[in-house]
Amino acid sequence: MAHSLQIRPIATLICLIAMLILSSLGLWQTQRYQQKKAMLAAFKQQSQQAPIAFSSINPHAIIPYQKIQDQGYYQNQHTLLWQNRFHQDQSGVEVLTPVAIVGQKSWLIVDRGFIATSNNTVPSIKPAQNPALINGTIYPLDHQGFSIGPDILPPQQGYEMIQKVNIHKLQHLLKHPLMPFMLHLNAHAKNGFIRQWVVVNLPPARHISYAIQWFLMAFAVLIYWILLSRPAKKDHTHAQL
Repeated sequence: MAHSLQIRPIATLICLIAMLILSSLGLWQTQRYQQKKAMLAAFKQQSQQAPIAFSSINPHAIIPYQKIQDQGYYQNQHTLLWQNRFHQDQSGVEVLTPVAIVGQKSWLIVDRGFIATSNNTVPSIKPAQNPALINGTIYPLDHQGFSIGPDILPPQQGYEMIQKVNIHKLQHLLKHPLMPFMLHLNAHAKNGFIRQWVVVNLPPARHISYAIQWFLMAFAVLIYWILLSRPAKKDHTHAQL
C-alpha cells in the first residue's frame, strides 16, 4: 500500500519557488521562439516588397522591416555614436545620423553602419553628402537588446555617445522631434559603413532548446521534492532470540 508523503514546509516552499522560476523561464523562451519566428517572417515578407516613400506610411503604425526610399538631408552636426556594438567579433560603434526627410517635420534616425574601434577610441566620421537618397528598412526600437547603464553618455570629441536608442531622450538631447523608429541604411546606399544587418542573433530553434532545458530542470526539482517527501522506511527486522 502506498504511503502518504511527508510534507516538509520549508523544503516544499523552496522547491515550489524553484519550479515556478524554472517554468517561467521555459515559458519565456517559448515566447521568444514565437517572437523570433514572427520577426523572420515579417522580414521575409517585406524583403519581397518594393520601397515606398515616407508620405505613404503612418509613423505611429509602422510595419517592421518595411523598405523606405526618399530624399533627405543628413544632419551631420548631430551624428551619434552607438557604443558597444559588434561585428564579426570586433567591437566598435554604429554611426547614427538624423535625417530631415523632404516634406516631413520630424527627423529620422538613420543607422549608417558599423565602424571598428580599439581602446575606446572615437573614430573620425566622414560627413554624409547632401542631398541624399535615403534607402533602407524600418527597424523597430523595441527589438534592441538589454543594456546596463544610462542610455546617453557624455560626448566625446564632438560626438554624442549613446548605449541605447531612446527616442524620447534623444528628442530632448537634439531639441527636435524624431520619428518613433530607426532606419537601417541599405547595404548599397551611399554615406554608409559596414552594413550586414542581422534580424535575429539567435535562431528560433535555439530558444526551444533552452525552453526544454528549463522545463527539464523544473521536472527534476519536482522529482527531488517527491523523493524528499517520502516517509522514512521503518526497520522491521528484529533480532532473533
